[in-house]
Amino acid sequence: MQLRYFRLCHRRPLEDVQIIFQRERLLQEQQLAIHFVVGVNGTGKTRLLQALAETFIALETDPKNLSIPVTLAYDRQIEQKNQTIYFDYSPDLQPARAFALFETPLPPDTDWSKLAQGLRNPDTATKLNTKPRLGDDVPDDLTPFLPRPLLVYTSGDSSSWDLLFNSQDWGDSPTEISLENETPPDWDIAQQRDALRTSGLLKDAELLRTYVEPETETRSPHASVFLAPEQLKLAVCAVTLEHAWREWQSSTSYPPDKNLQSILQEVDWREPLTLTFNLNFQPDQWSQSFQNDAEKIYRLYHQATTVRRDPGTGKRRQLVFDLGRTRAEETSTLLELLGGPTPIEVFNTLRRWQQAGILNDLSITLHKHSEPTGDLLLFDWLSDGERLFLGRIAVFYLLRGRDDALLILDEPENHFNDYWKHKLVDILADALGQQQSEVLISTHSSIALTDVFADEIILLKKRDGETIVVPVPIPTFGADPSEIMIRVFDSPDSIGKRAYEYLERLVTGGTPLESAEIKEWMKKIGAGYYRSELRNLGKDRNAL
Repeated sequence: MQLRYFRLCHRRPLEDVQIIFQRERLLQEQQLAIHFVVGVNGTGKTRLLQALAETFIALETDPKNLSIPVTLAYDRQIEQKNQTIYFDYSPDLQPARAFALFETPLPPDTDWSKLAQGLRNPDTATKLNTKPRLGDDVPDDLTPFLPRPLLVYTSGDSSSWDLLFNSQDWGDSPTEISLENETPPDWDIAQQRDALRTSGLLKDAELLRTYVEPETETRSPHASVFLAPEQLKLAVCAVTLEHAWREWQSSTSYPPDKNLQSILQEVDWREPLTLTFNLNFQPDQWSQSFQNDAEKIYRLYHQATTVRRDPGTGKRRQLVFDLGRTRAEETSTLLELLGGPTPIEVFNTLRRWQQAGILNDLSITLHKHSEPTGDLLLFDWLSDGERLFLGRIAVFYLLRGRDDALLILDEPENHFNDYWKHKLVDILADALGQQQSEVLISTHSSIALTDVFADEIILLKKRDGETIVVPVPIPTFGADPSEIMIRVFDSPDSIGKRAYEYLERLVTGGTPLESAEIKEWMKKIGAGYYRSELRNLGKDRNAL
């Protein structure tokens, strides 16, 4: 898919923001569309991403759930051909909702505001190459037209994203909380039943025997997914397991990804040796809706190389898979049991088990790249930065092989060193470049923006307390990061404030310098404007 147009109203500071997503045609070999949302803090980057995600979630569940005026247009493959999907919700107009499917993508110069008016006007709608559906005629099920899937990740505070993806009516909050009624972490039904019996509440204890998990609503395979921080390890497992299978089965039909291999080697990762699942194994408490997954878990149980039982409560199991023994055969079976072979399918299975309280954790043991026949390494032994880096890169590779996906990344480069920021866009292009999908990224990284064209950047600025979209003032592809810092991010200078103040005084004469002092300063100053100015000052004084 490719985003084409998005208009958002009444979501402060985004009172009326219109974005036309342009595609850079010079990179003809790349099917992937990448767009960056940039701006200083407070311009509403995250709010914009959340509003877009909220729109897709509402279209997936019920278009009548939309609470903000929005207009959205994007291209997507429908029945093997690209088409433009258009949706508009304007509560001040009648009818408030409009939906249209254009059998051929609309041209880049489409007047989106004029199109919105035309779809609601019977006299002009007939001239369009579509039959608009208005008001209650808008399809209740828009799933066939939505991204497959929408995947969102943020490196910042996830609470607002959690609320967006898991909103529910919590009812009235209790006015008084008794600490005596609190239970320890991991308190389960069996422990509660024993506690009730000890307290003499035998009737209540017997009622718990009939407990089953409440049925939960499951969305379609095209569901929107918010990837929480604790799920990054699941993404790493899904991506690297599939990658190892590609490498071990030595087939030209499924060649390993050399770019991913080089990324893994940066953290000394050669290949996985064992994979261990820590499961909360209480089949008598699994609900009817979990039966399909229960069958997979039973098969995993019997397929595992080793099964260890928790010596304490006896309700947990460690399922260990020795991938080093049979390699491709063992890994292929494991991928099948986890819903594979593609990474996103494996991830969805692991995520579902984690959310159901079945999968407590997993661990990966691997051979070190620096010593391919020697030392081993646990994934959890990697540094925080290395685990974050691999986890976020795995998010990119989750969507490999899936056209028409939408990946929203809220400042994914946070905690990356400059070297990894420098590779961010290249890794994305290597992972998903040949797929007809869209990646929308908010960022503060001037380094990352040197890898994209100005047309691929949505620049937000504040004017009189409201955010507007403004043109990017300079070409960014291949630009100097310091130029982007100043012209795009409004930095007063490209160097630190301390250095700026010192050097400004030196070159403007605010600090008198002797010839020897100029020579000493020249040894300490890095290349750039101030070194050049100080050199000229030294020449004028015959100091150099």
